[in-house]
Amino acid sequence: MLTPLADWQGMSNNQILYLITNVIFVDDDRQYHGGVRVATALSLVADLGEFQKVAPHFDVPMKIIHGDRDRVTSHLGSLNFAASAGTDDAECTIYEGLEHIMFKVGGDEGDIRVRRAILQDRDDWFLERVALKDD
Repeated sequence: MLTPLADWQGMSNNQILYLITNVIFVDDDRQYHGGVRVATALSLVADLGEFQKVAPHFDVPMKIIHGDRDRVTSHLGSLNFAASAGTDDAECTIYEGLEHIMFKVGGDEGDIRVRRAILQDRDDWFLERVALKDD
């Protein structure tokens, strides 16, 4: 049940959107709230194993970002993939405390700061590799 409108006064738009999104998801019986099915997990493991085998063929610069609290895929797989890649320019950054979905919609100022820091990290990495031409 959503809180009364009077309780929303003083909340930022991001906080309101975060509240609505989480309440709708939690209260929606059509959403799956259980664990990962065994068949799905086995399929993912097999696919990730195949993906790891082709890592040496990735001969391009790469930046991998991953949260250490990801419950969908392990950040260790990202570290292994970056280490196995066929390039000397593979970087893997693990963000402490972040889950699979790193860019929450809404949340609080802390979420916004984390999102900005991740995007800045990505931008810095990219700009280090791009030569800008003067016209």
